Amino acid sequence: MKLTIFSFFLLINLIAGSQVIIDSLLIEGHYRLFHFNKPAAGTGDRSLLFAMHGSGGNGKRMMGATKKLEAIATNENLLIVYPDGYKNYWNECRKYADSDANKENINDNAFFHEMISYFGLKYNINKEKVFAAGFSGGGHMAYKLGLTMPGEIRAIAAIVANMPDSASSDCIFTGKPLPVLIINGTADNVNPYNGGEMFVNNSSYGVVRSTEKSFYYWSSLAGYTGEPVKTVLPDADPADQKIIEEYRYNSTGRPSVTLLKVVGGKHDYPGDIDVYLYAWNFFKSQAAKPDVSKKDPSKPVLLVEAACGECQFKLPGKGCDLAVRMDGKAWFVEGTSIDDHGDAHAKDGFCEAVRKAEVQGEIVNGRFQASYFKLVNAPK
Repeated sequence: MKLTIFSFFLLINLIAGSQVIIDSLLIEGHYRLFHFNKPAAGTGDRSLLFAMHGSGGNGKRMMGATKKLEAIATNENLLIVYPDGYKNYWNECRKYADSDANKENINDNAFFHEMISYFGLKYNINKEKVFAAGFSGGGHMAYKLGLTMPGEIRAIAAIVANMPDSASSDCIFTGKPLPVLIINGTADNVNPYNGGEMFVNNSSYGVVRSTEKSFYYWSSLAGYTGEPVKTVLPDADPADQKIIEEYRYNSTGRPSVTLLKVVGGKHDYPGDIDVYLYAWNFFKSQAAKPDVSKKDPSKPVLLVEAACGECQFKLPGKGCDLAVRMDGKAWFVEGTSIDDHGDAHAKDGFCEAVRKAEVQGEIVNGRFQASYFKLVNAPK
């Protein structure tokens, strides 16, 4: 069933010189609200960041947590949006959550999909630069968006949140890697750093994985092996008696996966950094697509067939995605997309024809991670 976008009401308040807009979308019979500061007129290519509140919160209160990031948003060409959960909660992947959002199986994915369309139409956001960051329950919602909507969400940040274990999850994972930032405290008595049963308002929300296992899920999905690079961040606030250890996997052609281990941190924000400024810098570093136009002379070049995986190679999928075929077997491609190579539905486009391409790369978790891609006899 096609969802209807409907602007239920619009309120503009003058707060500290900015226009705070509250708008809504009609999603499957429910008006879903979101808040944002009206951006200055721009030329497009604007980034969109969803900042999601914790369980029991709302978007308006969440705006107070991102004041430093909002102060630079105009210069960064960034639009931050603060959606409201359904009755103050999200329908994330936690099967045993007792919120109405979970019990009624509220379609939060549709809400975020329609918000992306809304901001694309009204504010010229670049749909390749859509990010999601959330605190606590909002962090769980960030995980869900990354797990189930990686085609629309470019990168996520989960703050004081671990992924539910498989028995406590009701999401279907796409298994697609993407950049992920996790920020968790070792002394958190709500979201246990080492995993285990999680309680919210004295109600069990099921079992969560440990922070290391949550980190490992995303890093292994991106194809990383070995130990991450460890850095101890400057102790900018000695009074809070916490230190932050950064663990990072980062490699050209692969999404970065980073963990900030807040030693002594509880279910709150650390004092040594502003987590939203840190998250934004992380997102920016991942926004640019890798350059696959240059071959590595030390590695072999393969000649493969290239086309739309769904249209030509009959791979399962919901859209049109670039794929390569070698020795009769096809894989979807990471590192470059179908839209990077002209109109896929043109006469000689990937949906209508099978082309030849020179490639370098490797198979990672059932996908071809391209470090070099060049069409042979590409149209001029």
